[in-house]
Amino acid sequence: MRKGINPNGILDIEQDLSLYFGQEAFNLVKAAAAVNSNVLIVGRHGSTVELAAEVIHYLSDRRGGRFVVVQCEEGSSDLEKESLVGRRVGAEGVVAGSEGLIEAAHRGTLFLSEMSLIPPHIQTTLMRTMDRQAVTPEGSLAQKTVDVRFIAATNLKVEEQFKEGRVRPDFYRWISVLEIHLRPLNERREDIPKLAAHFLKCCGEKMRKPLEGFEDETMNLLVSFDWNAEIRQFESAIEHAAIVAVGNRIAQADLPNYISSWASTRQMGATDSTPQKNLREAVENFEREYIAKMLINCNSNKEETAIALGISLSSLYRKMEELGIATRHVERR
Repeated sequence: MRKGINPNGILDIEQDLSLYFGQEAFNLVKAAAAVNSNVLIVGRHGSTVELAAEVIHYLSDRRGGRFVVVQCEEGSSDLEKESLVGRRVGAEGVVAGSEGLIEAAHRGTLFLSEMSLIPPHIQTTLMRTMDRQAVTPEGSLAQKTVDVRFIAATNLKVEEQFKEGRVRPDFYRWISVLEIHLRPLNERREDIPKLAAHFLKCCGEKMRKPLEGFEDETMNLLVSFDWNAEIRQFESAIEHAAIVAVGNRIAQADLPNYISSWASTRQMGATDSTPQKNLREAVENFEREYIAKMLINCNSNKEETAIALGISLSSLYRKMEELGIATRHVERR
């Protein structure tokens, strides 16, 4: 949540950032903040790539400078050379010189929102700036010294960008001194219960509603859903549920319709394919494996496990009894 970052570099939500990025990626984010090397962040749109870049900036010694975003889109004026390097006073009738985006990021950070959409000739300009730490404004022969750290993002495989001629290999080497991969939410489902609990807490505080957690079937659905649009979609789904919830626990009916429709379609498909196990057995098997895994992650601490699952401690004990999960069995796994 961007509101937790301020110009003083104070991260009110630092303890929760590992949920946004995943612990491994967050460790690299903190490592990047400790140095001035250029960084490439690889992740799907919506997987908080810009937030990761901002966190690197505000945790670093550059937080006193600007965090300047270059919108890398088809036809974007930000990707014109003059927009990046500026124009000198008096050039071609210009009365007042214009400061480019690179110079605006002096002693700060320049964030390139999508590496694959940067034209090759602009990649050359950026490489020259990285090499010399200087820019030459349009209409001028004199260089201006700049102190800028570059961070770029991409949601495409680098190898494909090379083959398609989108990205020059030498530009990639300049920009990717440190490469951070943000795993999609679908690949780190173990973080979903904690992330859901975090967003629900934020919503409860903002709406002044006494929201305590999720019903078991609701959490199961959140964990299994295909989150193609990543964190932003997930956060919006929790906020929707918090708004419409009548009780203090989120029921499956509180989730957006597209999630309920997905669950219904999946259940129909499972029935049509005649699985070896009926739906009830399949759900119980999933719950048994998932709860056992969370117990292992929490070192068999049941209170921490209940919090991670977004359910009450009594619900956890009831589930463990129903599913035949013994703590000593979990510890031996």
